[in-house]
Amino acid sequence: MAANHSSKGVAPAAVAGTEGKIRCAHLLVKHRDSRRPASWREPKITRSVEEARTMIENYHKQIQAYEEGKEDPNAKSLSELATTESDCSSARKGGDL
Repeated sequence: MAANHSSKGVAPAAVAGTEGKIRCAHLLVKHRDSRRPASWREPKITRSVEEARTMIENYHKQIQAYEEGKEDPNAKSLSELATTESDCSSARKGGDL
């Protein structure tokens, strides 16, 4: 994943002194039953668990298409999607934790 992750402002995994380290990124989609159903994007999240899962599945397809280099207008990197779609504050770093 680190080789494929392209978070803005984060050094690539092959930087000197980073041997043995792992980078982690995510795209969080909250639902109304989340511990805190609010985010920087939405003050009150009302989507169901099923709706959140569907969104995640669609994001996953977009990321796979991007990584496979498919000619898909919806293909996007994890970093691109996390920046605009994640309910986590790590969105401003492309999902990089």
